[in-house]
Amino acid sequence: MEDRCQIRLATAADIAAVSAIEQSVFADPWTPSAFHAMLGSHALVAVSNGDIEGYIFARSMADEGEVLNLAVRQGSRRKGLGRRLLGRILAEFAEQGIRTVYLEVRASNSAGRAFYQDMGFREVGRRRAYYSRPREDALVLARELAGEGSA
Repeated sequence: MEDRCQIRLATAADIAAVSAIEQSVFADPWTPSAFHAMLGSHALVAVSNGDIEGYIFARSMADEGEVLNLAVRQGSRRKGLGRRLLGRILAEFAEQGIRTVYLEVRASNSAGRAFYQDMGFREVGRRRAYYSRPREDALVLARELAGEGSA
């Protein structure tokens, strides 16, 4: 699937499919309006055979970036889509001169933590009771991008 999958900017027409994945993946999902508000240059979807298989929403300010939301449809996991989506955002951030990228991950999400560690992120902090359903701490992860882009 990875070779046939196209990564492109998310559009308002994608929000229903993105929201459906979000509802199936997360216990405390974003609303469609939250996704709509984040549409822009750092909102990407992975599309295969016309179906959205995954997405990433991020933002940047000054020399910092933040990955806000990343998910892959249950049946499309472990095929490299999350890696491709995150890699694309990291490359774009590096090209823009972003120096550090941050994200939060549930403390209990061992698969997510391993994935982000493999992608070069390191734990730099903890947000107590960050998640509400269920109540849980978030680990703050960061990755330095200095020297990775042309900016």
